[in-house]
Amino acid sequence: MPLGKPLTDTLERMGCGGLVLDERGHVLLANATAERILEQDAGRASGMVEQSEWLRGAIKKLLRRAASRFTLNQNTWVRVPREDKRDLVLHAVPIGDNPDGAARTVLILVDLSFNPEPTPKVLETMFGLTPAEARAAIRITRGYTPADIAQGSGVSIATVRSQLGVVLRE
Repeated sequence: MPLGKPLTDTLERMGCGGLVLDERGHVLLANATAERILEQDAGRASGMVEQSEWLRGAIKKLLRRAASRFTLNQNTWVRVPREDKRDLVLHAVPIGDNPDGAARTVLILVDLSFNPEPTPKVLETMFGLTPAEARAAIRITRGYTPADIAQGSGVSIATVRSQLGVVLRE
């Protein structure tokens, strides 16, 4: 399954759950975020249940609460309402026929109550920022003032303003 692991890893870095399902809806691969979301929203199975069976059962449990119908092997968006937080969105994406002849689907879980945040390293790589500029950019998006950032970083407010100036020029 050459596509599955890189795809679920990419979804993990984006803060999304990712599962690769076979043609019958059995879980072939799941990332840690998918497992966390399913455990929080559907509960962990008790007893000696195989991981893939627990994941399949958790998906089914969520889909019973869905606002619309889910169809395997079709590009489908499903919203699952939750009482205590924003909705969970499930997006099924068929990835076609594989050499073994089995149609597969990637199921993407998007927790709308989770606000993903890039790491400083990602900002450094994508925008050519220094580590200090990347940290300042992240802190400003968290609602810190330039004075807060300066105090927490042990630099002057003028330095923080200069860093943020570079960020905003990019």
